[in-house]
Amino acid sequence: MEPWIYIVLLGGVIVVIGWLRPRTQATMDTTEIRRNMEDTLEHYMTELEDENEKLLKVIERMKQEGEYRDEALRKRMDKLEQAWESKWSSLEQATAQPVDTELEAGHPSALSEREQELLQRTANTQDSELQETVPSQMASLSVPSGHRSASSRKEELHAADEADSHEELHEEQSSAPIQTRYAEIFRLFQNGWTEQAIADHLGMPIGELQLIIRLGQQEGSHD
Repeated sequence: MEPWIYIVLLGGVIVVIGWLRPRTQATMDTTEIRRNMEDTLEHYMTELEDENEKLLKVIERMKQEGEYRDEALRKRMDKLEQAWESKWSSLEQATAQPVDTELEAGHPSALSEREQELLQRTANTQDSELQETVPSQMASLSVPSGHRSASSRKEELHAADEADSHEELHEEQSSAPIQTRYAEIFRLFQNGWTEQAIADHLGMPIGELQLIIRLGQQEGSHD
């Protein structure tokens, strides 16, 4: 073969190699870009997953803290409610049974004083009537006997009889049993009325009503 033929063949080989080399380089560049994109996307997905896990942990911790706070608040409310109920029941017992406390403590003198005050209060009306009668009697006695007329003597006798009857009535009421003197109270109480209802119905203080009922019950137990 001629030497120029070798030169032509060598040039053709060089041309073919030069033509094929850019395509291979472009293919390699595209593959590398795709690989880099996949790596970047995978890294981003990994970071996003980590952030989601952290966010879920924070939400779960906040939920647990909220439950703990609610439980602590609920327990505190229960304690406050129990303390309030205990104080309220103690107050009701103290106001509903003032006489029982004195009886258990052994204070008969205090009970006797209350009984005397109660009896004195119920006799105020009769005493006022007696006080109105006594001045008229004293006025009639201050007049000389020589100037008294028959009608004035009759009025004097009538006033004296009325005063005696009031005194007898007062003595009978003082010596009568408590259940007899306060028959209306014990009738309502035996019919199932509560102490508060009886006090409201008769317009009496609840403490005075309770004292009357306790004294009547003690009187009945002694009989």
